[in-house]
Amino acid sequence: GKWKAVGMLRGQTDDVQDLAWSPDSTAVVTGSIENVAFLWDAESNRALSRLDGHHHYIQGVCWDPLGDYIITQSGDRSCRVYAPKPPKAPKRKRKSAEAAPAAEQGTIE
Repeated sequence: GKWKAVGMLRGQTDDVQDLAWSPDSTAVVTGSIENVAFLWDAESNRALSRLDGHHHYIQGVCWDPLGDYIITQSGDRSCRVYAPKPPKAPKRKRKSAEAAPAAEQGTIE
């Protein structure tokens, strides 16, 4: 059957080179020849963030498997890593030095 367009991402002013869905399918990231990437809300099709920093067109974009980071690849010979949301604080267990086994003392958790 025929496919029907159900949305459009508007806002980039030049050719889009790459795009990627977030792992949870709630967002899309696009990269273009205008040297920026945009983060989009997949439901509303609205731009959430503009990811600046490259000095040449963006050739590729990708999410990490957990959806915590976006990486962009550019013709300026660099890759940039962005955190679209604040990183999750690591869970820390409180231990006293006396209670920790000798093998754990002096290690960083």
